Amino acid sequence: MRQRSGLTWRPSRGSLSAERVVPDPVAPWTSSVFVEEARAWVAAQLAPRGSRLTGEWEQPHARVWSSTIWFETTEGRVWFKVNGSGTAYEAALITLLGELRPGLAPDVIAHDDNRRWSLTRDGGPILRSIVAPDALWPYWERLLPRYAEAQLALAEHRARLLSTGPPDLGPAQLPWEYRRLL
Repeated sequence: MRQRSGLTWRPSRGSLSAERVVPDPVAPWTSSVFVEEARAWVAAQLAPRGSRLTGEWEQPHARVWSSTIWFETTEGRVWFKVNGSGTAYEAALITLLGELRPGLAPDVIAHDDNRRWSLTRDGGPILRSIVAPDALWPYWERLLPRYAEAQLALAEHRARLLSTGPPDLGPAQLPWEYRRLL
């Protein structure tokens, strides 16, 4: 298998020598054109807030379901994210979570629902990057009750949360989902 210009070349079925072109699903999100468009959008969102890009950036994740790019700014790091169609609702959902339970989710600076883009403040290091796997339990023991309390409190906002677009996977839907998966 080799990559060339965003296309992955793989042997076709039934023949080890024949090749066919299969589009690389993350190529649109890793192209220089896309990165420049994202950078320009981020800069435009930051400008009214008195912040500007400093030039440093990295795209640590490019997956079929989403891609992220962090940008350094005069006010600290921010994260740009583009979501695939399966999680297109994420920016609106995270924004609503931030309103209902401040501090629970990343602080959304801006989002574009049509393009499935969002811009959030940096939430600090990823826990697994600063703590050895066997030392994670005390952190989880402090964190999980907070999220359990949030789930209970957010239950009264179920209709608002679902209005942002996530699939309804509540208890009443589980039998249908179970049958669908079988």
